[in-house]
Amino acid sequence: SCAGRTDAGVAALGQCLSFYSYVPLTESAIRSEIESIAPGRLRVVEAVRMPRSFHATFSAKWRRYAYLLPEPLHGDDVNAAALDALVQPLVGG
Repeated sequence: SCAGRTDAGVAALGQCLSFYSYVPLTESAIRSEIESIAPGRLRVVEAVRMPRSFHATFSAKWRRYAYLLPEPLHGDDVNAAALDALVQPLVGG
């Protein structure tokens, strides 16, 4: 299971993944298998053996989201106050 999902076209940075294996796996084997799924698009930074009770989704302490918006076209001004009001429901506590 994964700590979260991303929608199509959305990138994840620092995504945590957990899975159970009934056979011993080396960090190298984990790295090469995961990276082979999407060469050049997935990269394993670190593989760590965790207690069986760890679950990437339910053991997460926090998540952070960043929304990148394109620059306005043709010199159109962005109404910052209106944009702030629109995204206010997305702001976490």
